Amino acid sequence: MQQFLQNALGIKGAGLQGEQNLYNVGYGASNELGSSLGTNLGNEGQLAFQGQREQNKRKDDLRSAIFSGLGSLAGSAFNLFSGGSGSKNGGGNSDLDYSGNF
Repeated sequence: MQQFLQNALGIKGAGLQGEQNLYNVGYGASNELGSSLGTNLGNEGQLAFQGQREQNKRKDDLRSAIFSGLGSLAGSAFNLFSGGSGSKNGGGNSDLDYSGNF
């Protein structure tokens, strides 16, 4: 009888050890899945940030180019209408010197 109980309990213990290993494998898989998903979401966030930063830089560069062009155009127009050379009595389209005399 004693041998029978040892055999029965031994089989039961071996079965429980097998199930315990199954639970450990499941825990390891779910833990690794969670880690992988977290890493993927972190990378996605970094790439989204970098993409938005590049888009903002392109918009800033475009604005800078437009305003630089407008500034050059306004400077040329001012130079054209104000007499051009910047010297006191000549070189421009104005018949007046800076004192207001003809």
